[in-house]
Amino acid sequence: MSFSPKSRKWSRNKKCEERGLTSLVALFAALLLTALFPGCGENEGKSLPPRDADAYHEAAADIISFQNDDEITLTLDGICKDIPHDAEEVSVELVNDGDTITLTDGRLVRYTGIDAPEPRHDTGEPEPYSTEALEYNRNLLEGRTVLLVFDKERTDRYGRVLAYVFARPKAGEGKTVFVNAEMVLAGYAPAKRFPPNVKHAGVLSALEEYAALHKRGMWKTTPHGYVGSRASRKFHRLDCPYGKQILPRNRIEFKTRRDAVEAGYVPCRSCKP
Repeated sequence: MSFSPKSRKWSRNKKCEERGLTSLVALFAALLLTALFPGCGENEGKSLPPRDADAYHEAAADIISFQNDDEITLTLDGICKDIPHDAEEVSVELVNDGDTITLTDGRLVRYTGIDAPEPRHDTGEPEPYSTEALEYNRNLLEGRTVLLVFDKERTDRYGRVLAYVFARPKAGEGKTVFVNAEMVLAGYAPAKRFPPNVKHAGVLSALEEYAALHKRGMWKTTPHGYVGSRASRKFHRLDCPYGKQILPRNRIEFKTRRDAVEAGYVPCRSCKP
């Protein structure tokens, strides 16, 4: 069987077109990946281990941001209107600090999803803004009916009750407030993830960044942001001991949590940003 020169030329042209099309597709795919994960180019060839991959996808799934107070009010009012019918009504004996209360039945309640400054730390000295956090928490609860709403776990390893706390006013005297969220929004408690109790983690993180942007509470004097490691592809809070150990050549800074996650970085499992 023989082919004419014309048919051989057509075959060569077709193959060139196919190779050109394949190259264009590959280039487009590479550009798309770079746009979606701009940090990945720094770690080319490295893939996340399964545990980190799961953490990354969880972080990416709850990225929220607020542009103004009206958006926040709408979101928090919606959460307050959706309090489950099995929420536990309790009486408060003592407000211990910015994220802990003692009930009249003796139980200690630790607020889920936040981590307020401690009145007494390892050094025996109160942490900055711990007094303000305590007073703000007390004002939110005073004279109100308190409801506890639970996430996946009801207690922590210390036996404390873990809960989202809601405070309902007396009839005709204001509206229900989501205490955990209000502490973060006022700048008296950073958000902190405690998996698997992350139902409101996205909202709380967004409130923290909003409070920091507007210099509320502790954020008037406390730097806010995140630092990542190009080597490990993890990001940390600025005060995280592991973040402080990052070598200068591997260090990268992020203004917001969204920036870090969208760059392909995974939250530190210690500081839980």
